[in-house]
Amino acid sequence: MQHNNQASSSARERHPNSQIPLPQSNYAKHESGATRDSRRRKLKKQKVRPEKRKAGNLEYTNERNIAAHVSRGNKDRPIHKFKNSFVCYSNNARTKAVAVVKFYPFEGMDPERKAHYERLSTNLIAHTRFQNANKSNENTLGGTMYSLGWRKGYEGKSHLGITGIASKVAKDQEGWIKLFMETPWINDFLAQRFRDISLGMCREVKEQHDQQKAPSLTPFYMADPESFCGHLSFTFNNFYNKAHKDEDGSPFRFAMWIPINKQTGKLVEENLQVEGGEFVFPEDGCAIDFSGFNGVVECVWKASEHPHHTLPSSTAIGSSDDRLGLSCLLPDSAERAIERMMAVEDGEKLDWTIQDLGHLHNDSLKYDSKGKPFETNDGVDLQASPPSACVLDEDSSTEPDKSLSSQLKVATPTQLHRST
Repeated sequence: MQHNNQASSSARERHPNSQIPLPQSNYAKHESGATRDSRRRKLKKQKVRPEKRKAGNLEYTNERNIAAHVSRGNKDRPIHKFKNSFVCYSNNARTKAVAVVKFYPFEGMDPERKAHYERLSTNLIAHTRFQNANKSNENTLGGTMYSLGWRKGYEGKSHLGITGIASKVAKDQEGWIKLFMETPWINDFLAQRFRDISLGMCREVKEQHDQQKAPSLTPFYMADPESFCGHLSFTFNNFYNKAHKDEDGSPFRFAMWIPINKQTGKLVEENLQVEGGEFVFPEDGCAIDFSGFNGVVECVWKASEHPHHTLPSSTAIGSSDDRLGLSCLLPDSAERAIERMMAVEDGEKLDWTIQDLGHLHNDSLKYDSKGKPFETNDGVDLQASPPSACVLDEDSSTEPDKSLSSQLKVATPTQLHRST
């Protein structure tokens, strides 16, 4: 008993203001005002951090609660594959978004919206009848790529034009025109989908699009207050490619993946017979995993700053199932062409031609219904461009009539309406 009393007395002598003996170093730290203030700031940050993160999510994704991934900038780290909606940030503070990805299952989807996805996919697949697949994309490793909208031509006097082959259009002119009658609606639908993913990112892209005076997807070279892009690429047949950054100047790229029957473009709403094909951000450590998901996936990301690519996929033997991917952009070459067009003097603008719907329709009249060029009496054909070449390769000495009504009686700009 005496020994215990002596120990307690000794402890009180060391710490006269405390009933519990503490080591001197910890005691001093506990009583430090600076440490106490630091602890309070830390607790305050911890308290407000969830709300700040939710506010950041809302700014980039239109949602407060969504899974978040922070990029480590290390391509050697394991890839986190997401099967649900998420946002990828480039920093721990979560102030800069790399990508926003959203999954929309067919189950429970509004029937009208589902019909819109199918209207889009069937239209794009139907366009392939009037084009050649894009063979010039150096990043492509497999599958096929097509496009819709405006591209730069290949002549010395550069011009812009829609994608199409005159000899193929000649085989079904009415069907081709009907497809293009849908483009104002496609413009509106894609813009709506972009806004639903990220209103802030969509506004930024739209602002740049307007400043560039770039055209819409509509096959008449004109501004459109509802449009944010003048070109889209779409891929299928188990498309995959190299990891790369895009060279277009758009601040963000909008993309969509739709499960389809590649023969018809119709939706495949369940049990898609496709394996693989993940969309990966290799240096940011995350990927979109489509496996087992029955629905549409949409994404917005900084394509010019962050490497990305599609992995190989396979389809069950005998199946027509496929995954249609599309992305909206303005090709870098088209962007430069528009800048030069805006910069030249009025007199020099005569050297530029716009290959719109009417111009391509006129060119198709030089071919019969089988896509063969008509011949004159002296045996010289009337073909202006070879069947295997894009109409944009046309001889620039042919000066088109800019008046669409004089070129094309089947459809005029007023007839290309936004049908619902």
